[in-house]
Amino acid sequence: MLDRPFSDEENAQLKQIIEEYLENDQEVDWYMVCYKFNMKNQYQGICRSIKQLKHQYFNKLDNNLIQNREWSLSEDIKLLKLSCQYNKSWSKVNKDFSNSRNQTQIKNRYQSLLNTYLKQNGLELKRSEDLNYQKEFNIVNNMIQEMESNLNSGEYQNQKPVKTNKQLSKSNQQQNFQQKSKNVNQNNWSTQKELDQQNQISIEQEQFVNYNQQNQQKQSQQSKNLVQQNQQQTSIDSSIQFSFVFPQENKCNIQQQKQNQENFQQQQVAASLILDESVNYNVQNSQGIDPMWIQFQQFRIQNNQNKQSQLLEQFEQNSNINKYQQQQQINQSQQFYNGDNISFMNLSKNFQNNQSNNNIQVSQDDSQIYQQYLQFIQNKTFTNLESIDLEKNISSFGLNYQQQISQQQQNINQPPNLLEFQKKRNSQENLLQEEVKINKSVKQQKEQQKMGEIEKIDENSFQQWRITKAESKTRGVNEIQKVQNQQDMKNKLFFNDKLGKFVKIDNLQQQQQLRETKQQQANSISQQIISQQQKIDSNTKNKSMGYQQNQIQQQKHFYQNSKINYQNQNMVVKDTQIEQIEDELEELQQQKSLFRNQMMDYNSDSNNSHSNNTFAYYFLGGEQLDQHQKQL
Repeated sequence: MLDRPFSDEENAQLKQIIEEYLENDQEVDWYMVCYKFNMKNQYQGICRSIKQLKHQYFNKLDNNLIQNREWSLSEDIKLLKLSCQYNKSWSKVNKDFSNSRNQTQIKNRYQSLLNTYLKQNGLELKRSEDLNYQKEFNIVNNMIQEMESNLNSGEYQNQKPVKTNKQLSKSNQQQNFQQKSKNVNQNNWSTQKELDQQNQISIEQEQFVNYNQQNQQKQSQQSKNLVQQNQQQTSIDSSIQFSFVFPQENKCNIQQQKQNQENFQQQQVAASLILDESVNYNVQNSQGIDPMWIQFQQFRIQNNQNKQSQLLEQFEQNSNINKYQQQQQINQSQQFYNGDNISFMNLSKNFQNNQSNNNIQVSQDDSQIYQQYLQFIQNKTFTNLESIDLEKNISSFGLNYQQQISQQQQNINQPPNLLEFQKKRNSQENLLQEEVKINKSVKQQKEQQKMGEIEKIDENSFQQWRITKAESKTRGVNEIQKVQNQQDMKNKLFFNDKLGKFVKIDNLQQQQQLRETKQQQANSISQQIISQQQKIDSNTKNKSMGYQQNQIQQQKHFYQNSKINYQNQNMVVKDTQIEQIEDELEELQQQKSLFRNQMMDYNSDSNNSHSNNTFAYYFLGGEQLDQHQKQL
């Protein structure tokens, strides 16, 4: 991309491209304008971006622009209303101004109006802060109302115009600063009083904000202190419970323990209703009922009636309660073992949520583990051996239920609302797929039409090439069959150019040497062609394209005749060598079609560098052409 200013030729080219769109009443496609402009200046080393072209046209070449004219009050009101209507889309706003103003002029004027209003009302923002969309919309509406009232009353202070095309010089800035200082000194006492009042208001606002911030900080510190005090009290209460409850646990009755157990289970159910609602989210939305409450009670009644009393009696018989308490203390706030870091609360919630699935069948062993877990939380009385076994059972218990959920979660029935939604969604997707198919068919038809036009041009040449190819193939096959009938398959033949005869070859080394000589001859021929081409390129720079085409066609016929003569001399060759020659002819035909299309595209151009490259591509293969381009 160039940073230098536009020349007269570039301005004329840009103006010509845009006038073509305006004459046909079309919108200017700046991507195509940039492409055409850069294609015209391709060989001069000039490349411009879309932004540069827009800036050059709108600021210097557009005849409809009004340069260096002040904005009127009616124009300002119109600008603010259109910015709210089109959500600050400056291209749409520019159309409503009938292209009398540039997009950059409109945008700069909007920003200057907004900044002046904010400064007058003491709402100037920092660079890091940005206005919210709603706040900006409200501010613009207030500006419109004030301007309309001033327009009706005739009291309006004309603001200075925004110069978008030229920036102010340093001398002009100094003059403006001196004028402002003089105007301030000449103002009356009333204007100074108003400024003092505004300053006092701004100071009071800052004090009010600081006061609110300090109050918020104090409240946050007080809340943190209260939380810490509550945590300390809970830890003290838990230590008191361990010290007094456990020694007296053997004297407690079974009925009191059952009541405590039921209260704890009800608290667990209430907690599970709040957390982990992802399993039965669809059922809750469709029916308005929480299934956890019903299913958990059924499970508790069926599996825990006969086993609660047995487990409680076993725990009463334990005599090592105080020893376990001294060895391994438990934090009641976290409900973790010290050192083991096993969360039992999370497992109980997962267990209760998993029971909400209707298809899952709970075994008796799992229910026993769950009861033991509840008793552990309720009583916290286990020996060392029992705690280890319980941890193992709980880990296996959680894995079993997770596997059952993953297998049976796919079979959950969906509510009717979701089914209707899916039907609508599927119908919309089918319509979109049909539209895509139609668009593809239309594109394919257009492509087929283009290919048909190209094929019609080359039908005659293709038929001629096909006839010559068939004739050469039949000749080669007939001569090979004659030689194979006369001689044995063991003896190998090779055509010697010096003797003009077929010579037997028994050794493989001799055969390889002869092949290498052939390759060297071919390379020498290709180098001769390259040297001839360089001479032709130097001679054809000052000639016309018609003379170049005739000269190229003559060289093509000469090259084809040399290939045919070489085939006639070496007719008795293996089938593999014949196929290679046929492939070369096919590649030449493809290159011929490419050459024609490229010549038709570049007839209008005056430079001949591109045509010389296509000529080299016709006579050479892909790799040799790349080498030739590097040399050039």
